[in-house]
Amino acid sequence: MLSLMDHAIRNEVVSSEKEWCEKIEYERTNLPKIKSGDASFRMQHCIKAATLTGASMDFICGLQEKMLRKNNSNSPVDLIREALRLLEVNASKNKTA
Repeated sequence: MLSLMDHAIRNEVVSSEKEWCEKIEYERTNLPKIKSGDASFRMQHCIKAATLTGASMDFICGLQEKMLRKNNSNSPVDLIREALRLLEVNASKNKTA
């Protein structure tokens, strides 16, 4: 979820950690506990984050590496980033082959 929060800030879905916490209805004062590993987000926060960003719950729960953005929420910048990521993956596979 922290990487999703960073992604949302970088892609201007939200402007700050404060706004992220407001949008997913999470108490911002608890964010340091999340970052230190002493607390975790509840399912209700994960669902709100998935709805806000278009990320899949599999990504949020750590079951999948790909975020699987909803098609209607992919900006041109998101598509370019995904294309570059795939090029890097293919290039690294070719080096090991």
